[in-house]
Amino acid sequence: MAANIATLIDTWVTGDLQAKAGKLDPEVQAKAAKGDRSVLPAVKEYLDNPAAQALWGDTGRQLLGSWIKRFVGTDLVTEQALFRTASDLRAGLIGPDPDPLVRLLAERVVIAWVALGYFERWYTRAMEKDLSFPIHQHHQRTVNFAHRQLLAAAGTPAKARKAKLPDVLALVNVSPNSRSRLAEQS
Repeated sequence: MAANIATLIDTWVTGDLQAKAGKLDPEVQAKAAKGDRSVLPAVKEYLDNPAAQALWGDTGRQLLGSWIKRFVGTDLVTEQALFRTASDLRAGLIGPDPDPLVRLLAERVVIAWVALGYFERWYTRAMEKDLSFPIHQHHQRTVNFAHRQLLAAAGTPAKARKAKLPDVLALVNVSPNSRSRLAEQS
């Protein structure tokens, strides 16, 4: 496929993407799920649609969907609101005309944000019970870990935007003298 999926698919809302992707024939989908290679031509034809490829092959979208399902359970209103909020947040982070790395990093920020929300909600619900001190500590460590993941993810897109080739080369130290020193050390 010659087109860049990232530029063609501007939504992270699964329902919107499903509408753009269309439906894979249920019989083909069932056979494909069982590994029946006879349906491979039909699967490939379906995946020629950039929306279908994004729907089925975007690991960030799959992970976001999994976190949202864990977060909301069966509540469709909250599910759709979270998908839309995540999509809006992603759009705000990537800005206009992003390169693929910035897009990928922004998606990781959004996923980390949803995961942090899940763990904070989990902890607040657990606090309604009479928890022992070690259980409180466990929840706090989990929330703190998720918070660190979000902060790390949030700092990376800014670094990627600011990075310029001379800056990267300076960090790596690829001057002719450094190469000769490396050869001498070998």
